[in-house]
Amino acid sequence: MKHVFAYLTKSRGIDSKIVQEYIDGGLLYESKEKNCVFVGKDSAGQPAYAFIRGTNIQYRFLGEAENSKKEISFFEKGETTRLFVFESLSLGGVEDVALACYLRENMIKKITLCLDNDEEGRKGCQRISEKYKEEYKITRHKPHSKDFNADLTELREQQEREMVKAKDLEDELEIFSEP
Repeated sequence: MKHVFAYLTKSRGIDSKIVQEYIDGGLLYESKEKNCVFVGKDSAGQPAYAFIRGTNIQYRFLGEAENSKKEISFFEKGETTRLFVFESLSLGGVEDVALACYLRENMIKKITLCLDNDEEGRKGCQRISEKYKEEYKITRHKPHSKDFNADLTELREQQEREMVKAKDLEDELEIFSEP
């Protein structure tokens, strides 16, 4: 799992506790090719979908395992009537096949679309909003950058810079406080 951990925590900025939680829950594993495999489980808890993402940041690789049921997809089920929908994993793009299935099987009242801040994301939000606006309250949460992962990595980098500045300031204060 070292490639998955390094990629998701260092390159993508995801907290290691979240990564471990998905591994422990059988929702994430490392393939023999050293790729991340995100597992979608059906209502009986059986694996029915696998989204594969390469861990090599030099060569972007995305795909789905053969015989994956796109209507299942990868998701974290909550306990509220509000659903947050993200593009790459939960929708497998910007189509709504997995969303339609999830909505049929769960009591959802509000949908927050968290699709990418690009042309495809905007078009996807528009299509989904038009299709579901009669049944659900729909809002959009737009990332500042291209997508929420870019926002997350920028935030993590900013936090690291601030920690370094704080450490430098602490070192300076220690020097000034010496007799």
